[in-house]
Amino acid sequence: MEKDYSFDLYQFEKLDKIGKGSYGVVYKVKEKKTGLIYAAKISKEELSEDTPKEDIINLFREINILFKINHPATVKFIGFSDKNFQNENYPTIITEYLKNGSLLNLLNDVHNGTKELNNTKKMMILIGI
Repeated sequence: MEKDYSFDLYQFEKLDKIGKGSYGVVYKVKEKKTGLIYAAKISKEELSEDTPKEDIINLFREINILFKINHPATVKFIGFSDKNFQNENYPTIITEYLKNGSLLNLLNDVHNGTKELNNTKKMMILIGI
């Protein structure tokens, strides 16, 4: 790793499950010291002695990229742990928490008819992208 941005997950309290994706399960977490809310993405793939070296290299390459990205249109990377909240070998990524959900969630809600976007909101999304 180029930079040390790993930390102990005991700094956080795991709250509600907020999603599930290809990487794994996402939880809302609270930093105990500050009370700030973040998202914790816990991998569904365990790191073990049997994990191919290439997979480990790719994981840390991705972590390094996330660490370097600083743009208003991307979720801010906070840190990484090679363990989950039960101290098992499931990598966990901490990012900022998007209280309004993701763009994908919004688009699904619009498609399902549970939300509506006026032209101004549509334009704001396009400009943001």
